[in-house]
Amino acid sequence: MKKNIKRQIRIAAIVATGVDDLELIIPTDLWRRARFIVDYISIEKKNSVTLAQGTSIKCSLTIDKSNLMQYNAIYLPGGLGSKRFGDDQKLTHYLSKFNEKDQTTPRYILAINESPIILKNLGLLEGKKVAASKEHKDAIGSNFDSKTNVLLSDNIITARATGHAIDFAIETVKILASKKEADDLAKMISYER
Repeated sequence: MKKNIKRQIRIAAIVATGVDDLELIIPTDLWRRARFIVDYISIEKKNSVTLAQGTSIKCSLTIDKSNLMQYNAIYLPGGLGSKRFGDDQKLTHYLSKFNEKDQTTPRYILAINESPIILKNLGLLEGKKVAASKEHKDAIGSNFDSKTNVLLSDNIITARATGHAIDFAIETVKILASKKEADDLAKMISYER
């Protein structure tokens, strides 16, 4: 008799000095409650990083010691520090690899608030729409979706801003795992959708 072995979901949450505290912590906390493996990966030279509001966190790894291909998703939180994501060559390489169509394992790019601008600047949004803060509409251009707070477009899941972080996390669980697991997570935190 075969055992029903559930595939473990792994998310690499990318961290830079100055990323938004809530946009990093809320989704990653909820994904962990859904039993996803979530690693904080620093693009800094050190594991300890200070977020936008002064919260100091310790990352599991630095990007130079990471193989992001072992993850199902890369998460880019917003905040002023997110502007530096596009400058990290190893990260941009992995984002491009995750965006390739011919993968045997489906991989996702997750982004909130201004982080979709990085994806736009890397040319990863061709034929795709993203949710992002309205103040970033001009930078995102025709890829901007003005009607949706959380949006799946091909393999990219985006959310408008910090206020949508819970919906974003739960929708990500629904897409990467199942609707039941997303509903269970919402119930666990007494969240009504």
